[in-house]
Amino acid sequence: MEGVGARVIRGPDWKWGKQDGGEGHVGTVRSFESPEEVVVVWDNGTAANYRCSGAYDVRILDSAPT
Repeated sequence: MEGVGARVIRGPDWKWGKQDGGEGHVGTVRSFESPEEVVVVWDNGTAANYRCSGAYDVRILDSAPT
């Protein structure tokens, strides 16, 4: 997973209800607790830890121009 400051959305293994504000909401990687765990601050203000190895609760938001 990219580093601190990366923008993320729900990943394929998401199981945290509307903790992120709901489907399609975006957050920012604040820090890494370990190689398997990332801290995300959602745009709604909620901060929490998520899996980012083996199981992926979040994924990088592809904001590249099309």
